Amino acid sequence: LYDTILKYKPEHCFEIGTYTGGGSTYFITSAFKKLGKGKLYTLESYPYLFKIAKRKYKFYLPRLTPYVKFILGNTTKSFDKYIGSEVQCLFLDGDEDSRQTIDQYYEFLPYFKSKAILMIHDWNTEKTVAIKPVLLNDPKWEKILELGQPISVGFVVFKRK
Repeated sequence: LYDTILKYKPEHCFEIGTYTGGGSTYFITSAFKKLGKGKLYTLESYPYLFKIAKRKYKFYLPRLTPYVKFILGNTTKSFDKYIGSEVQCLFLDGDEDSRQTIDQYYEFLPYFKSKAILMIHDWNTEKTVAIKPVLLNDPKWEKILELGQPISVGFVVFKRK
């Protein structure tokens, strides 16, 4: 995540699945801080986890707060006022639900332009059963990185041609 943001330098990234903000949220915002610009818009559907993440950044990681916007919601429609005309980077890491993952992808699809980055966690789990064939058979997406065991339960990065 960190290296991908540093390499491709998107101005913004959307993340589904903040959890408590200590994993992917931390790495993406740290990369934006190193770049000196960028914003992560991260969506968490569970109020308790959302509160933990916000507090963690306010009290322990204030240097990263300019690079993150925490959003409480259970649908990607919660991102609507932040999307604008394009999505340069999306990280799908929501619930272990294949139908939800593919639905989230399709909601963002109209906003992907050339050179957009799509990152997905849990690539080798049930979460990605529906999205895998869609991405792997779409000539507009190029898989540029895939991590598996023992490093990860699956992490993949695609770039829009």
